[in-house]
Amino acid sequence: MDFVVESGETILAVEVKSGRKKLTVPGMEAFSKEFPVKKKLLTLSGKIPLEEFLSSPVQQWLE
Repeated sequence: MDFVVESGETILAVEVKSGRKKLTVPGMEAFSKEFPVKKKLLTLSGKIPLEEFLSSPVQQWLE
C-alpha cells in the first residue's frame, strides 16, 4: 500500500506500480480485509498515470 486517503468514514487505498505486466497487489488486499476501503486505485501504465493521480484533487478519487 503506497497511499491511504481518509475523508470522514471514506477510505481510499492507492497502490503505485511501475511496469506494464499484470501485477498482483497483496498489500492492498490485506489492507482491504482489515479496513472498510470504499475504493481501490492502481496507478500503472495504461491505468491511472501516477502524474494524473498526484496532480488531481483528492476529492476526485473519493467520488
